[in-house]
Amino acid sequence: MKRAEKSRDIKNNILNVSRNLFITKGYKATTIRQITDKAGITIGSLYHFYRDKEDIFLHIVNDNLREIMHASDNLLGADADDILKYAFRFALEMKVIDLSDIVAELYLEAHLSWRIMSSMMSLFLPIARTMFHPYNEHFTDQDYYLRFIAIRGARMHFMIERLHQGKLDYNVKCPFMIETALSLFNVPKAIIHESIRRSMHLINEKRIELYGYVIPPGK
Repeated sequence: MKRAEKSRDIKNNILNVSRNLFITKGYKATTIRQITDKAGITIGSLYHFYRDKEDIFLHIVNDNLREIMHASDNLLGADADDILKYAFRFALEMKVIDLSDIVAELYLEAHLSWRIMSSMMSLFLPIARTMFHPYNEHFTDQDYYLRFIAIRGARMHFMIERLHQGKLDYNVKCPFMIETALSLFNVPKAIIHESIRRSMHLINEKRIELYGYVIPPGK
């Protein structure tokens, strides 16, 4: 096997093992030693490819972002507009957080990581410029940044409340959070409400698989 292919296989193995451990044990409870033992590699080999456990987590978060985008595109169809995609992805993430203690913990850990949130922000800014520019022609990067951290704070509170109190009133709180987020970008109310309506309908009517979890209709 060529060196590049071998390196890619080792990196992917580390990610797959780590993902399985994170989703079964949680992020905090998973150690580097557990990852290397499960992956069948030395600690030195792991640190050759990743800086630390947080760096592994960052790569998994990026993979999960692509997964949720792929899942939403499949459910919404190619003709869905950007605002609907935003609303539905928000609703989908909040649903799986509401259903799983460990997913809620993983999302909270990701939001608490400055490294991961900095990476997410760098991805968010160009997308936000394209998605919300029609409603905010004079917005600067600072305007988008301030809204990013405001939405991040609201999502973190949702996760903390979920972890401390158990299941939340998803059908009330999720639409409110989506409406609040989209209002920050001056999206017209009619568009917001229709995007929320369609998103919640899909969440409640479709069988959805995400991160290895199955979300049954109406669950």
